[in-house]
Amino acid sequence: ARAIGPIVKTALDEVRDRFARFGDDVAEFLDEVEHHILDNHRSFLPADAAEPPAEEEGGDDLLAEGAEPVADHDHRIYKVNVLVDRTGQTRAPVVVEQLPTAANLCGFFEYRHDQGRLVTDHTMIRAGALHQANGGYLLLQVGELLSHENAWDALKRALRHKNIRIEEEVALGEGKTRIAGAMKPDPVPLNVKVVLVGSTEIYYLLKLEDEDFSRLFKVKAEFEPGMPRTRQNVERLARFLGQVCREEGYLALHTSGLERLVEAATRRAEHKERMTTHRAELLDLMAEADFYARGERAKAIRGVHVERALEEIRTRHDALACEVDHAISEGTILLRTDGMAVGQLNGIALYDLAGSSFGVPVRITVRTYAGRRGVVNIDREVNLSGAIHDKGALILIGYLGGRFAQTQTLGVSASITFEQSYDEIDGDSASSAELYALLSSLSGCAIRQGIAVTGSVNQLGEVQPIGGVNEKIEGIFRVCERRGLNGEQGVLIPRANVKNLMLSREVIAAVRDGRFHVYAVSTIDEGIEVLAGIPAGKRRADGSWTPGSISDRVDRRLRELQEVVRTRGVTTALDAEL
Repeated sequence: ARAIGPIVKTALDEVRDRFARFGDDVAEFLDEVEHHILDNHRSFLPADAAEPPAEEEGGDDLLAEGAEPVADHDHRIYKVNVLVDRTGQTRAPVVVEQLPTAANLCGFFEYRHDQGRLVTDHTMIRAGALHQANGGYLLLQVGELLSHENAWDALKRALRHKNIRIEEEVALGEGKTRIAGAMKPDPVPLNVKVVLVGSTEIYYLLKLEDEDFSRLFKVKAEFEPGMPRTRQNVERLARFLGQVCREEGYLALHTSGLERLVEAATRRAEHKERMTTHRAELLDLMAEADFYARGERAKAIRGVHVERALEEIRTRHDALACEVDHAISEGTILLRTDGMAVGQLNGIALYDLAGSSFGVPVRITVRTYAGRRGVVNIDREVNLSGAIHDKGALILIGYLGGRFAQTQTLGVSASITFEQSYDEIDGDSASSAELYALLSSLSGCAIRQGIAVTGSVNQLGEVQPIGGVNEKIEGIFRVCERRGLNGEQGVLIPRANVKNLMLSREVIAAVRDGRFHVYAVSTIDEGIEVLAGIPAGKRRADGSWTPGSISDRVDRRLRELQEVVRTRGVTTALDAEL
């Protein structure tokens, strides 16, 4: 050992000088390496050259007390395991972990079989995502994180204590078992920014159920579902799509193809002045358009290819819509799309199935008679309506009372229902349609059956915007087109929804040619005039209404019903039951 000491020291001094900038910890490690080599120097000799230790003065050639010979000339103990190598990196690391298990986050041990045993050592320690992202940023899908056992707790523990601990465990059968005599590496100091990506629902669930969540994750950032449709944003979208075409090997994107994709992004945002920020659907659409363009041996993706892709997507998702259309066509679902009728009209139901939505006309009927019950929603009475729909129905009573019962009581009973509807109904987008049918029944004025109605209403008679206006209009158009457009059909929508119109080219062409109509109204008075062709009427100074108007006829009918109730004490069977 005395003879080789200078050689070992000289070799290690070169390493010390090279890594001096890393501080005292490295220097101490190299000192330990030097002592260990000197104490176990015979393990470096070839097996046939090894000699038994001889007793010499000072005992320099004997193994020091407590020395650890390296068995079978295994020098693995001197190897350094570099967990993370950032050679050449000049910026903070950004790591995305797609499989955030506890082991993949905090690191783990690999094992090898040795004579039927599982063994490991420091060279088989593997870095986790937290090691890779240390000093930078780690991005995780919170849904994936929560789906793996112990992953959430392991992440919280690392962030709370600001260090990374690697636990040595091995999976045996169904569970995990710690290895006897396992190593316990020192914790690694942690300085990282963790970004969790997930839904708003998961955010509030964690905030409510886990008290550590708010302490560890203090900043909440929401992605806007849409962005303004400005020239600058359209240019940015065009550059993004062009980049995707180059990276994915798609054909070049023609101007007409870009225009059609921008239209699709605008429709997805449900606003004429905005575009969706959900790019995945646009990319899928462009990929399918590229497929059709290549099938035609085109040189670029044009508008016709995007249009075909959209049509194919609709075809793949319209099985239920076709089934409903077929039931309407063969008369299984009773529906009128022409002529005039009292106390009935077509509302529009919206079906939303896994992101694919379509509108379907629904027949709404109203019957009015003498009584004291007021407006009865049959669907609510049999528990086939949701709370929002019930609210919309109750608003009708407020409208009637505020408009016609200032000097008299409402001596009327009315029943409203969605005909041939056997599933739960929710939402208030049909409340204006129910009110139009109610006014028609009370006034005795027939209303146009070719015009379907959507829109909610408040107690002041103002028509409020609704969702899915494009799908609803196209659903009615599809039924009317199948039966034959006669120029009298159309849809009555809230004026506030005009900004949301991004209709299909077929509907636009039919409206332009006068074969189909879209009416936008702000109040019930405006809507009833379109449907009945009779003025809604205005209240005069003496409290009466414009003679011959809808309101005048409703007021007269209510007074007649009130008189019947007052003089005859009429109570219907339905009133008695309720």
